Parts: sequence; structure tokens; C-alpha cells
Amino acid sequence: MRAKCDEVNPEAVLIGEVFGTGDVLRNYLGKDPVIVNDDLPRDDVKNLKDKFSRYFKKPGLDMVFLFEFLTFKYSAEFFKNKILKYENLFPDPLQPTYVFENHDRCRLINRLNGDIYKARNLATLQLTLRGVITLYQGQEIGMENTYIPLKMAQDPIAHDYFYWIPEFINKKIKERLNRDEVRTPMQWDDTKNAGFTFSDAPWLKVNQNFKEVNVKVQQDNPNSYLSLYKELLSLRRQNSAFSGTLNIIESQNKDILLYLRESSDQKLLVCLNFSDNVNEVRYAGRKMLFSNSNDNSYESDVLYLKPNTAAVLEL
Repeated sequence: MRAKCDEVNPEAVLIGEVFGTGDVLRNYLGKDPVIVNDDLPRDDVKNLKDKFSRYFKKPGLDMVFLFEFLTFKYSAEFFKNKILKYENLFPDPLQPTYVFENHDRCRLINRLNGDIYKARNLATLQLTLRGVITLYQGQEIGMENTYIPLKMAQDPIAHDYFYWIPEFINKKIKERLNRDEVRTPMQWDDTKNAGFTFSDAPWLKVNQNFKEVNVKVQQDNPNSYLSLYKELLSLRRQNSAFSGTLNIIESQNKDILLYLRESSDQKLLVCLNFSDNVNEVRYAGRKMLFSNSNDNSYESDVLYLKPNTAAVLEL
């Protein structure tokens, strides 16, 4: 596959949906996946897109999806350990590829029992980490699972193997057996079929909350979930530190996750509060560059984080 991709288009990227231990995932990239020309500064190497193959050798996949975030525990300790693990397995210039949602697993907002503040925190986490961001359609507006009985499943696995399970039991299973429930049409607006199709009957039914949860209603609301994603993506594009290194900063508070993003000309500190309490982060910086809550503040080198919120300090 690698050889054929390089033959057709040397800049093509191969991302693997593969499974196994961390070492197994790492080996999919090849034993010696990246060779950098040490005669050139790293920044120059990254900009040599037109001469990519001259400086890099790629015998395997370029990236692999990292699915452990799909079964997360909402805690600073959980995410700190996973980030350290993957930073070790996929050091620069390799790229970790974190995933919070996909077409097989329960929607993020459902795993958080509808807590939009925790969801906003995890969005901030994902979009400030080093690596490649992978978002599933509807994740950016907080789409939810759509209940579809097993006997109505289009999903071949649910249809062929789980059809006999009584619905009252199916409803109690946290991870949905019918994957149709996370594959329903994208909710664009509040018109028929959420603006997804003019057809009378789309392949899968639209979630009943489409009039409240859709792109149009969130588009111009600066406090919406969609606007948060837009702001984070813009922040990521406009600040060189997010293309640089990542280093975990140890915190004495077990509910606080801190990591430093750094490039040759910028240092940023990402601070996330995973508790239901107000917490303080004492760190000397120039200003609060970003916050996912209007209630957070930064005064006299002390950052005040409201429950389940995050901020980025420019150092």
C-alpha cells in the first residue's frame, strides 16, 4: 500500500484503523518510519513539501488512529497518562492521532451524560494536543445518539447478531449495539430532515432534537459548542506553539492537567480543570490567550479556573 501510494502520489497520507498494544500500533508505521536530513533545521524540513520524499522515508503507514480516548475516564490523571504514553510511542516528527468519536462508538455527549461543560473541556483538550485532529461528523455541534430499536437496524452487525435481544435490555447497555444510532444524518438546520436531504425517507432517521441541535442555530452564537470548535481551530492555526513540542507539567493538584506547547518563537501553557471545584494555577505568564469559559480570569500570575473549564496562557 505504501509503495503504491508513493507511486501515484508521494504526498498521499495513509492513516490506519488498526488495533493492538501501543508497540503494535507503533510498528504499523514501519521499523524506521522517518529519516530526517540532519543538515537542515527542523522548521526547514517541515516546509519542504515539494521535496518531501527526499528527506523522509515512509515504509509503513503515516499515522494510526488512537482509540483509547473512546473509552476515557474523565480525569486529569487518565489523560495525563495517555498523553505521556503516546508522546513516548510517537515522538516528533511522528504524529499521534487522537479520536473522541467515530462511526462505531457512543457519542461523546452521551458518554458524558449530557454535560456540555465537560464536553467543551474535552474539545479544548483534543484541539490543543500535539498531532492530527480527527473529528467525527456532528461532534462539533454536540450531536447525540439517536435511539433506533434493534429490529429496525440497518447496521448488519445489529441486524444479524443482536436482533433477538429484548429492547428493555438493549436500552440499558451503555455502548449501543446498533451503530445506526451514531450514524444518523448531519443536522444542518431546523428544516425537514435537518436539511440533510429532500428525500421523504433518509436511510436513517434524524434525531428528534434537530431543531435545537443544528449548525444553523449555533452558527452565529458566540457561546455555542460550534463556535468553541471554530475558535480552537483558529487558535491552533494562528499560534506556532501548536505545531511544536508538547511536555507535561506536573501539578500538585490531581484535578488539574497542565502541558506546555512550545515552538522556537512561542510558549503556551494549556491548563484544564477536571473537577467540579474552582481551582487555581499559579504560573507566570503574559496573558490568558484563550478560555473556554467567560468566567475564568488571570490576575497577578494566578489563573482562576471554574469547574470543568480550561484556559491557555501565553508565557
